[in-house]
Amino acid sequence: MLLLLLFAVIILKGQTQLYGQIDTTDLKLTSCDFEKGANAMVLFDKTEVNTEFLLTTVTRHIRIKILNDKGLNAANIAIEYYSKGNLQRIGNIEAQTINLDQKQIKFTQLDPSLIYKQAENKYIRKKRL
Repeated sequence: MLLLLLFAVIILKGQTQLYGQIDTTDLKLTSCDFEKGANAMVLFDKTEVNTEFLLTTVTRHIRIKILNDKGLNAANIAIEYYSKGNLQRIGNIEAQTINLDQKQIKFTQLDPSLIYKQAENKYIRKKRL
């Protein structure tokens, strides 16, 4: 039983990926092996929540692989938050595209001017990028 638990911990640990660590096999993917015909797929999604006295910080790192032109909409991200009285705020958004260009990884940072606010109603807003 102990050996089985140790094996499970090793498997879970092996799926952790550091921010900025890119596997070229992910960039070379052209299809999703577990969902045929998928236009995009999530390669990595990690959320950390830190709570201090009156402040909760949520940090999310997500990597989406666009497999074809129909999957481009998966790159349109909307972060919804409660805006009344500045109870919640969204800040420090960073995004980039990662491409494989002739066996070299190319990073392109998102222009911050492409991030904008959108009001859903008097209580809810979205940051879109």
